[in-house]
Amino acid sequence: MKASVPSALFTVAISALYSPISISASMQSIESVQSIYVSYYGRPGDPVGVEWWAEQLDQNGGDLSQIIDQFGNSEEYQERFGDLTTSSLIENLYLQMFGRSVETEGLAWWAGQIDGGHVTLAKAAVEIANGAQDDDKETLTNRTEVALSFTNYVETLDKTFSLEDVDTLRNLILPVDSATDVAAFTSSASFMNAVSALPNNNDSQNNGGIDTSKLEPLITVEPIYPPRLIARGIEGQCTVEFDLSVEGIPLNPVAVDCNPSRLFDRASLVAIQDFRYAPYVVNGEAIEVQGVQYTFTFALEDDDSSPTDGNNDQTDDGDNSDDTDDMGDSERAGEQVYEMSCVVCHGIGAAGAPVTGNVEQWAPRIEKGIDTLVANAINGVNAMPPRGVCLDCSDEEIRAVVEFMINSSQ
Repeated sequence: MKASVPSALFTVAISALYSPISISASMQSIESVQSIYVSYYGRPGDPVGVEWWAEQLDQNGGDLSQIIDQFGNSEEYQERFGDLTTSSLIENLYLQMFGRSVETEGLAWWAGQIDGGHVTLAKAAVEIANGAQDDDKETLTNRTEVALSFTNYVETLDKTFSLEDVDTLRNLILPVDSATDVAAFTSSASFMNAVSALPNNNDSQNNGGIDTSKLEPLITVEPIYPPRLIARGIEGQCTVEFDLSVEGIPLNPVAVDCNPSRLFDRASLVAIQDFRYAPYVVNGEAIEVQGVQYTFTFALEDDDSSPTDGNNDQTDDGDNSDDTDDMGDSERAGEQVYEMSCVVCHGIGAAGAPVTGNVEQWAPRIEKGIDTLVANAINGVNAMPPRGVCLDCSDEEIRAVVEFMINSSQ
């Protein structure tokens, strides 16, 4: 059964922020760098810092020893830890990584190694982290996952933080231990309030002193089609109107004609995921855009080629075996959501997403249990924003698609 609806009856407003952190660097390097932020600084990394260091790590073949001393020699380190004794620094590492004090023997050994010039504090942090076992390893893993989620929210909500916020960020991480349910922790009111309380990343300082009156848009944007239209059996022509802004700077609206039947053009969807931002001209010079915020409204109009009987219904005399009436079945519903939304990333492994059908990539995730995976999909985790690209999917549909991907990857 298909439905043809009158003009403006179906309107969807979607807002999304894309920035390069999840595109430029590998997920493995992002996770490694985030772990070192937690270990060495006791806080989540900022999005720009995580991306930059992860890219450096990729360029060095994943060898942390090539970048760790430079990573550890920062203004933040000097301001927060520069006056501490070696013993205090080591004790602090153990507290930040494992939430406990260092053993007497371990303290003496590491102090000797550092004071003797055999290893820097930063390299000691890497070696201690790599040698973690049992509860210590689980605590550091959980703290790293919490930090990844926090950084993702900071980026998605376009927040920022500075050295003044470090104590707040450190106190957010410290309660996490080996028994923490990360999905529940990162969806809690206190966690979200910590993110929301951060300042917005849209003041003049973050625009690099750009004279916004001379900002000239030179960018074209592919329309993104709401993924649930076909699933709902809606046909017709549509118009997408974009309201663009660059780093909080509003640009002229852009109107684009579209047809929801093109939804199945996967190549276009993948191209949007890999979208790179064109330069803008400011005072006659091109600048690189760090993030594009766009909002569009999707208004469906009558399609004259799709007659209606007055009830906005049209009967199809053909085989309806694949019709949306069958979506009461969880597996079928999950497959449809996957084909219309999740395939964009999980079909090709974009932004560090595990490829559907890849048993090795899915195994450690499946071990966490379906409830954790569903919570991650709903709330967002690592580079994946909340609900991925299926912003109007219900919680039940999210669970169905997670079950489908698990069943396809065992």
